[in-house]
Amino acid sequence: MQNYFFNLILLCCLVLVFHNVTAQSSNLTISGFITDAASGDPLIGTNILLYRDSIDVNFPPYSGAASNKYGFYAIPKVGKGTYVIVFRMLGYKTFVDGVIVTIDDGKVSLSTTLQSIGVELEEVVVSEEKIDEVGISTINISPDILTMLPSFSGELDIFRTLQALPGVKVANEMSNGLYVRGGSPDQTLTLVDGVIVYNPSHLGNIASTFNSNAVHDIRLIKGAFPAEYGGRLSSVLDIKLRGGTKEREKGVIGIGTIISHGTIEGPYSENGTYMFSGRVMYYDLFQENFDSKSTTPRYNFVDLNAKFNHTVSDGEIVSVSLNYSNDNVYNPSAAEDFNYNIEWRSGSASLNWLKITSGSLC
Repeated sequence: MQNYFFNLILLCCLVLVFHNVTAQSSNLTISGFITDAASGDPLIGTNILLYRDSIDVNFPPYSGAASNKYGFYAIPKVGKGTYVIVFRMLGYKTFVDGVIVTIDDGKVSLSTTLQSIGVELEEVVVSEEKIDEVGISTINISPDILTMLPSFSGELDIFRTLQALPGVKVANEMSNGLYVRGGSPDQTLTLVDGVIVYNPSHLGNIASTFNSNAVHDIRLIKGAFPAEYGGRLSSVLDIKLRGGTKEREKGVIGIGTIISHGTIEGPYSENGTYMFSGRVMYYDLFQENFDSKSTTPRYNFVDLNAKFNHTVSDGEIVSVSLNYSNDNVYNPSAAEDFNYNIEWRSGSASLNWLKITSGSLC
């Protein structure tokens, strides 16, 4: 048994030695030039793969090379046998040829030309929604964003939302005045459906005069104002009111601790819609009922917004917007020796006529 294993090991060693001697004694080189069949220019970087007997993609090739800047390649130390050589180049038709090596020394010259072919790709479809051009320092705020933010006494405030934007600051926590990039609140142009609002806040900037349920679009321009807005030092706040739904009549009511609001909208005809919205603050009632002997001034305010849209014809729409706000500060009953009743109002009305013409004015 020991002699058997000894003879087997000796046989394996002899085979390995014979294989190494055979491999070292093989000095044959396959080389050549690869050129373009049409122009004759050398093809740089062509991959040459040499397989023994046949092409089997499950196993690596026997040897290989790549052409240099002259289109020349060389595969050294190729032993006797039958080979399959493959020439591959991106943009060219793959060329396959057979090589039979019968000598151990020397070289075999194998040059070839490759035919250029077009690379066929699948259909590429590029699609995207059109993005409206956004002006410099312009921010558009959707009313849907307002509903996601926390509210004060159940009431969403537009100015509180704007204060969360970059470049907008506030004097203190109890103030709603907008300080845009260092400018004071009176340096901001406030528009509601194209009409200037000179007093967009209530007493002490505690709240804005806009009901969030009546707002359709909010645009804050912090710089580079378009010519249509005229000149302003700080910013432009352009607010558009909702015109009402055409589907059916519907309404929203919100009741808060000191502020409540309500909105109703719907169609008044086949061609027209309406929207009414109101908000009231009744903090003075709590003052009177819970602390009747207090000498703190009583305060309340009311906001009303309305808009009517009427479609005259295709491409012609007339809209009317109405805005009204009222503030009232008066003395408490405990301060009979000092009577005062301060009340101020602000209102605006606008008429907009939109008509699309077929011609051009230019």
